[in-house]
Amino acid sequence: MGMYFVETAVVDAVQWLGLKEGPHDLGVSEAKRGASYGWVDLPGGGRPVYPGDWLVLGDKDERYPIHPGVFEGWAKPLADGAVVDGQNDEGENDACRSE
Repeated sequence: MGMYFVETAVVDAVQWLGLKEGPHDLGVSEAKRGASYGWVDLPGGGRPVYPGDWLVLGDKDERYPIHPGVFEGWAKPLADGAVVDGQNDEGENDACRSE
């Protein structure tokens, strides 16, 4: 998974490419036999995951699917070697910078 800067937070996310293409270690199951989309179980229910959707890792290892157009307008990739400044014990971030 890659790290992305979102407003004042850093999230771990990966783009899901499909049931055959994967990645396959994300907890995405086949929604129904022959479906072209997957399914992710979430607290209180589940959500469909379509090829190209981004999966954002939650605090309790849950994965939230986000449409690629929404994700790309919301999150900006951190550069390799980026350092998160001001991270406290709760994982809250004050700022991010790349080195």
